[in-house]
Amino acid sequence: TKSANAAVSARLLEETSIVGTVQEIVQKLDTWAAQGVDEPLLSMPEGSIDETGTQLAALSEALRVEP
Repeated sequence: TKSANAAVSARLLEETSIVGTVQEIVQKLDTWAAQGVDEPLLSMPEGSIDETGTQLAALSEALRVEP
């Protein structure tokens, strides 16, 4: 039998997950939104509270849409 890792294709991971820089994350979220995804499930980045806060602040700033 296949292990769980071997049972999941690279394409499935690419289509359902986001790993990358802030710009890569925003680009993927924009692509998903254009395809109709309106409530993606996001997990917290790993690291200390300070590291996580910095990453989330950068992502929040990058996602801000000017009126």
